Amino acid sequence: MVEHSSMSVCIVSRHSLETTVLSCSRLDMHKEELLIDSEVHCHIIGNRGRNLLKLMDMFKVDICFPRSSDPNPDLVVIQGAEDDVLEAKNHLLQLEEKYLLRNFELTVEVDPQYHSKIIGRNGAVISKIRKDHNVQTKFPERDSANDRVITIIGHEKDAEAAKEAILKLVEEQLLRNFELTVEVDPQYHSKIIGRNGAVISKIRKDHNVQTKFPERDSANDRVITIIGHEKDAEAAKEAILKLVEEQLLRNFELTVEVDPQYHSKIIGRNGAVISKIRKDHNVQTKFPERDSANDRVITIIGHEKDAEAAKEAILKLVQEQDNVQIIEEMEVPYNLHRLIIGHKGTEVKNMKELYDVMIFIPPIEEKSDVITIKGPPENVAKVKEALKEKIEEIQDNLSRSFRVTVEVDPQYHPKIIGYNGTVISKIRNNHNVKIRFPKRDSANDRVITIYGYKNDAEAAKEAILKLIQEREKLYKEHVYIDSRVHSSIIGNGSHNLLKIMNLFKVDIRFPRPSDPDPDLVVIQGSEDDVLAAKDYILNLELKYTKIKNSEYFFK
Repeated sequence: MVEHSSMSVCIVSRHSLETTVLSCSRLDMHKEELLIDSEVHCHIIGNRGRNLLKLMDMFKVDICFPRSSDPNPDLVVIQGAEDDVLEAKNHLLQLEEKYLLRNFELTVEVDPQYHSKIIGRNGAVISKIRKDHNVQTKFPERDSANDRVITIIGHEKDAEAAKEAILKLVEEQLLRNFELTVEVDPQYHSKIIGRNGAVISKIRKDHNVQTKFPERDSANDRVITIIGHEKDAEAAKEAILKLVEEQLLRNFELTVEVDPQYHSKIIGRNGAVISKIRKDHNVQTKFPERDSANDRVITIIGHEKDAEAAKEAILKLVQEQDNVQIIEEMEVPYNLHRLIIGHKGTEVKNMKELYDVMIFIPPIEEKSDVITIKGPPENVAKVKEALKEKIEEIQDNLSRSFRVTVEVDPQYHPKIIGYNGTVISKIRNNHNVKIRFPKRDSANDRVITIYGYKNDAEAAKEAILKLIQEREKLYKEHVYIDSRVHSSIIGNGSHNLLKIMNLFKVDIRFPRPSDPDPDLVVIQGSEDDVLAAKDYILNLELKYTKIKNSEYFFK
């Protein structure tokens, strides 16, 4: 778009092939001077002078607009035939009036906080106002001196209409930003908000409002703020207060005293009975801690009518239990009571739930053998039978835990264990016992412990002692073998030693690091086998000693 009159003159001159300059010098051409507001020159000239060229072609005249350096910026000169000049003059004056009307400018003051609402998302709101009223708008720079002033440019009527539209928007925002507060005990805030904000979201949507909840433990932690049209905000406030009232009604609380012996019946197996009461009457219940000061008091929470109905249901259950139940006693040795009760009472609790009975076990300090069972006759009979089986099982386990010890020289332990544990496994299986060997070189490294029924444990002990006696009856030979060659004779993983023992059917024991004589080797077995094994080992000693000596020599 041509912005300066000097440029427009240049363009006109080129397109007219310099006829303008030539015609201006002719004396027979009619010339008219007129004043046209310089503000509209650019509109009349048009982009790259296109509008001006059309006018000159239409009226067959030359039109000269002033340069920026000319003393009168409004002076326009028209040259041509007189009639054409007059027509062009009238047309230019009409254009001036048109463009001046279109450039009517007015302002409207609006608090900057509402500017973004007037502009809208991605400029959608202000674009619609501009389009609907055929105007242009200018918003002030943020934090400028006139940051409240919005400028509207267009025909006066359109600009006024656009101004009204903007003021209406502001009024709407003012109405929409009506703010009121409602005080609510913070304990109910979570109920008003709802799970994942569902409740408060519905209130906001239904009443077209915004809400602000206070910070927890702040000075005004009771105050909820509602923002919107006054009518909508009031309706939202009523909805919140109604919710609070509902919570207050729902939180009606009453108590019912019930002997703790009936609590498990009221709760039921896996909580089935109390769950049904809660569901049927839309209430919550709280049972007291066992052995607490108020261990008789059950608390019911809900609407008053529902809580009363739930209370009646609980009392009815207790009455039914009294009507259909019998009480029987059973003798159980008091030293077994803790095993029947189980860890943290789990065993007796499971039995109560399984058979739907009450089991009363006296305190241990009373040393009473009497257990009391209360419940329906059929259930009492079943639990008594279960208790008998439990007692038999406990007594069997106690009998099976009989312990006996046998002292055996550690040198015989490997023989009792046998190769890959074959000997000891046979003793365990034959006598149905458990056998534990002591740690090597421990304080009690001679003591072998046997667990099982008394007769079995004693029999296993006899089997071990018999093994030892048989070992002690064997011929024994002591032979001194240079300790330097022991590892060579024994072999990797005792492979060589096992072959020798199997070959000669003897037992060969090499000294431990803690033994006083590191060279002393003991061979046991039949006399002939022992002597043969002895000669064989001595030959091995000679062989490996020579090798050791030669290695030392070369080193």
